[in-house]
Amino acid sequence: MPAHPILIAKLKEVFSDHMKLLPGALADLEDYVVWGKIFIEYLNHLETLNGFMPDTDVDKWVKECECKVAAKYEKAWAQEEQAIAVKAKEEAQITHRKVHEVEKLALLIADKILLDNFEHNSDDD
Repeated sequence: MPAHPILIAKLKEVFSDHMKLLPGALADLEDYVVWGKIFIEYLNHLETLNGFMPDTDVDKWVKECECKVAAKYEKAWAQEEQAIAVKAKEEAQITHRKVHEVEKLALLIADKILLDNFEHNSDDD
């Protein structure tokens, strides 16, 4: 019996460390839910063994892990949405600048044509 709480504590520690060490891309929330369900099934199997008392904190711990992962996903999603908005704003500014430059160039060309026509008409007189 004394080994089982130690086993549960070790599994909690390993899983928590795994969550902290994830690379930039987060695993799917469903992966953690599936892992939690498998973990609970394993604990239920251990419960059938003689003398095993399940840790009452396991369900709470699994829900806490789900909440942490969900919070990370929400934060990553919000950051991605913000990055998309910033990129769209930058692209709109670039487009506006290009349109403004084209308009200026069109005015310069129109002024040059008018000036050339004026000089050409002056030479004819």
